[in-house]
Amino acid sequence: MRPPSRFSRKQNTFVWLCIIPAIIIFLIFYIFPTLNTFTGSFFNWNALTGMMRFNGITNYKNAFADPLVWKSLVNTMYLTFFAVLIKTVLAFLVAVAVNSVVKGRITYRTIYFLPTICTMIATAFVFRFLFQPEAGTINGYLEMLKISGPGWLADAKWAMPTVIIYTCWKDFGYVFLIFLAGIQGISQEVIEASVIDGATGFGKMRYIILPLLNPITVYNVVTQVIGSFQIFTSIIALTNNATTSTSGGPMYSTTTTGLYIYQSAFVNFKFGYASTIAVILFVVIMLFTYLQMKFSKQNWGY
Repeated sequence: MRPPSRFSRKQNTFVWLCIIPAIIIFLIFYIFPTLNTFTGSFFNWNALTGMMRFNGITNYKNAFADPLVWKSLVNTMYLTFFAVLIKTVLAFLVAVAVNSVVKGRITYRTIYFLPTICTMIATAFVFRFLFQPEAGTINGYLEMLKISGPGWLADAKWAMPTVIIYTCWKDFGYVFLIFLAGIQGISQEVIEASVIDGATGFGKMRYIILPLLNPITVYNVVTQVIGSFQIFTSIIALTNNATTSTSGGPMYSTTTTGLYIYQSAFVNFKFGYASTIAVILFVVIMLFTYLQMKFSKQNWGY
């Protein structure tokens, strides 16, 4: 075997020089914080005083006995289930409709994707104004229809549905664009062959488009589930109470696990306890991702 040439050695050196900065950034901002979270979950760690004392699995015992941990997990699963379901179904249907349009496809694609690139804080404050119980635009239109509008974010029963509406609106464009790209990637020969074989509109959707889009659907669902489990920024912007400087209300109805982790770490300065909840959330996300990947392993493609 001949030794590598001088050009090959220079080429390998150049490749490593390009990769090393990315590896360093990945280690600093991903690997080290992750390892620090796992180790920190076994310590009584107060970032305000700098105290860090090993306490074994005490944090885990306290977390499993904490009703707010379970409340936040239930809220997170509730948000995830409905938000992902609504976004996936609507995005698929709209992608099919836009793909069938001959003129104006780029315009529709831009309009639907626009909310995704808008600033989350700004759009969340706009939604707070729209869903104000008394002076909000939504309830104003409902009053014109002789319908008494709910309290929305001020009502414990309607606060989470309002967050779901905002989440669906904000993330819809991304899911829609992925579906549209997947549909446009389907070979026209397969579609034409199905039409020759007598496939109708519904039959073509059921037996051709949906099976071929299975990998795209799995990708969209998995990424949206992971993102919904980690949500907390929009919750803070939508539910922050300026008087009490608290978020996740009313009555913890919108307190997600991500928000509870943030509050434990940066409000109560219990970094060890926050790390423990983060580890629990990590395990839950891994479990859900594994189950989704396992049940989606069906040979639907051709």
